[in-house]
Amino acid sequence: MVPRLSEQAAIDRLKIGSFEPVEPGTFVGTNKLWRVRCTKCQAVDNVRLAAVELGRRCQSCSRRKTREPIGAEKALQVMTEAGFRPVEPFPGTAGAGWRCVCIECGRATTQNVSKVSNGHRCPHADSGRRRIPAEQAAAELIAAGAVPLVPYTSTTTRWDAVCLTCNEPTSPRLDNIRSRQGPCRRCGHRRRADKMRIPHAEAVARMREANLYPLVNYPGMNSRWLSECLVCGERVSPHYGNIVSGQGGCKPCALSAQSERQRTPAERARQDMLAHLYQPLVEYPGNTKLPWPCICMTCGKPSEPSLHTVRADDSQCKYCAAKVGGAKRRLTDDQARAELLATGFEALVEYPGYVHARWPSRCLQCSGKVSPALIDLRMGGGCRICGPRGFQYTEPAILYLIIHDELMAHKVGITSKSARRDRLAAHAAHGWRVAKAFDAPTGAVAYAAEQSVLRWIRNDLGFGACVPRDSMPQSGYTETVSISDVTLEELAFAVAHHLADAVATEAEAGLVTVDLHR
Repeated sequence: MVPRLSEQAAIDRLKIGSFEPVEPGTFVGTNKLWRVRCTKCQAVDNVRLAAVELGRRCQSCSRRKTREPIGAEKALQVMTEAGFRPVEPFPGTAGAGWRCVCIECGRATTQNVSKVSNGHRCPHADSGRRRIPAEQAAAELIAAGAVPLVPYTSTTTRWDAVCLTCNEPTSPRLDNIRSRQGPCRRCGHRRRADKMRIPHAEAVARMREANLYPLVNYPGMNSRWLSECLVCGERVSPHYGNIVSGQGGCKPCALSAQSERQRTPAERARQDMLAHLYQPLVEYPGNTKLPWPCICMTCGKPSEPSLHTVRADDSQCKYCAAKVGGAKRRLTDDQARAELLATGFEALVEYPGYVHARWPSRCLQCSGKVSPALIDLRMGGGCRICGPRGFQYTEPAILYLIIHDELMAHKVGITSKSARRDRLAAHAAHGWRVAKAFDAPTGAVAYAAEQSVLRWIRNDLGFGACVPRDSMPQSGYTETVSISDVTLEELAFAVAHHLADAVATEAEAGLVTVDLHR
């Protein structure tokens, strides 16, 4: 290593710039600020010894000399003594630039009398005096642990060399060598790592203290270390640095410990459920988010809420919640009648209590008796007799009897003659064929006859629908009956008979009266 500059040698170099230290023993380095005093004007300043060696002088003296008048002869004398030969007349002031030629190196330059009088010299000529000899530079590099491969150039230029420790090529700067840095970066990293490296035995002992058994050699502070947990037996790979900082090395054990800390005792969970009016039927399942079979102490019905849900929103059972919500939203009879009247209907009985129930009413436009649901009227529905959509009860209609040979079934149905969709064609597309068709004066008559026939089949004969829903995607499976239960002749006679009764009933009443509530 390069020996450090002594304080006395530093003071001797400081005198070049006409400085002296303010206090002895304060020198710390050539590139560190040093509190000094000018020996000429006694001004105190902070300078670096390296800057003084490069021409740094007292700023107070420089400003004073710049302001002082100087003659041309005196200025020429100062420049000549400093090694400069002016090539033009004196500009008149000490601070103005003056074109000159360096007597030593012959280079043209522009200087001013003020800087030159403070010790400034030609940098090219002066660098030769300050240049370190090549033999001295090589000796310093070898002393630091490297052999140069090329000639020396300067202290700030990288110098190709070979490290004497690792025999690898390196390129240090002599300035770095002088500032106590090593010549080889690889060796520097290795020495620093060796100083920080933890012995294998010490690392293994620390891992055993954390209930971990290493399965491979110590890889380093920030590398994962394959180990086996001595508590649960799982293989884990923690960082040794995390173990040293106090963290656990086994994630499964950490999760188990966290769950155990957060686990609710069974007795406390039971008390919480009782406080929310739930009587548990089984033991606590062990998890607040699992369903827990209970009996609602309010309505007595079974329920399976989780403890988490009960704690979070103080929820009721679904039956109590539905009852409370329904009570809040339920309309009074007056409110429901007003809403029904606004849609064009007059109620014939009291409000059934909920909007999905059919409500026997009279249409104010056609005077027909219908049973609409209030929810359908809210969604834009209207009278099924005089409304523009659906089956037209005031238009001529057809009461038909169709048969399906494979399904072994009859079907009774109705359709409007003015319908945009051909109902009989839809049935024919799925294998049905028309056996009988009867004309009805109005859709209401056809509907009344159809319902009368179906009541005869279902109630009087006791036969139900024989075709599954999936076998009739075009709908209408509820109006079917098996061929083995009722023959075609019997069914045709019943349809004609009930149609005649419906026509006679309409003629006697003199108006359309249809009850659509099945």
